[in-house]
Amino acid sequence: AVAIIKSFQSPQDYGAYQAAFPALARFPRETNLAALIHELPSLIQRQPDWAGDLLCGLANSVGTRFERDIAEFRQLLAAAQPSVQSSIRAYITAEEATGWLEHRKGILS
Repeated sequence: AVAIIKSFQSPQDYGAYQAAFPALARFPRETNLAALIHELPSLIQRQPDWAGDLLCGLANSVGTRFERDIAEFRQLLAAAQPSVQSSIRAYITAEEATGWLEHRKGILS
């Protein structure tokens, strides 16, 4: 799962990234969420739109059978190193203001 997220390198490779999402879904949710927390700080720096897309997909699970992933994401984030937490939380706050998460304020934080 980490390798798939690390593969998000080129901003112009939309088709490849759309193919990556089903590949990520083949891993257990715990694996995906741990990989996401681990790789988000780097992904935010190199591909902020794809970081937003991944987080938006997670936030959009409200009211679905995948809603429990949000609680697990929050737990993993709370247990992450302070530098990882601050990077991800700052990005979420910015995206809630005017970005990927403005329609899902407070869901991931």
